[in-house]
Amino acid sequence: HTHNMHDVGKCRGEHSGIFTCISHKEGLEDLKKSRKILNGSPYLAYPFGDYSDSAIEILKSAGFTMAFTTENDTAKIGVDKYKIPRIYVLGSYDLEKYIEIINRV
Repeated sequence: HTHNMHDVGKCRGEHSGIFTCISHKEGLEDLKKSRKILNGSPYLAYPFGDYSDSAIEILKSAGFTMAFTTENDTAKIGVDKYKIPRIYVLGSYDLEKYIEIINRV
């Protein structure tokens, strides 16, 4: 989820993450810290699901190879590997709801 890009209220019109409104340099520094802490993981989940073309370029510069959005959908062959959707599974779901979700996939 990045090292420190969950700073609420800094970007206008976004959910809350600052990834879409920081400089390339700031983003790269943050992501390098994150990768070091995570033993070099090349995968990222966008903070609050916020991303942009510039955020994707920063990810690529930092060596990330895949990133996940908060778009509620299944990942399909050919999807942009920096815009992979996820299926929502909430803690409030019971077993029947979970089975229903899995069966849709």
